[in-house]
Amino acid sequence: MKQEMQRLRIESSAGGEMIRVEVKARMTLSEGKARWMYAQTIVEGEAPVAEMLEVALEPDGRVREAGMKRVGGFTLRFAEGQAWSSEMATPAGRLSVMIRTESIEGHVKDSLVDLTISYRLFLGGEENGKTTIRYTSQPFQ
Repeated sequence: MKQEMQRLRIESSAGGEMIRVEVKARMTLSEGKARWMYAQTIVEGEAPVAEMLEVALEPDGRVREAGMKRVGGFTLRFAEGQAWSSEMATPAGRLSVMIRTESIEGHVKDSLVDLTISYRLFLGGEENGKTTIRYTSQPFQ
């Protein structure tokens, strides 16, 4: 198993709005899976939330599917053409979240990721539009 610290950039666009975040992440690579564990601020003024990006890899390093997990049980799985449902805790109570993955393209080469996921997001049963999220990493210096 290989482990190293990396800088993970997360770029998300939805409804014409772009959000860019860069975090320090611990990457592990073993047996066809790569994981990046990091913390990011979700709500301004609140403590950062621990998250993990996990990807399943083809033998040539192409990403087959991906998942994102947060502390508290919130999980999303991304596989082209498939839907996934979860619940997210909010100050107003639990909110149902469903995604339908339209495309997933990426690879892991030399332990670095370049991954783009496009999906439809549904909150509380209503479509919230298309979201595209891109993960890229660089060695931590």
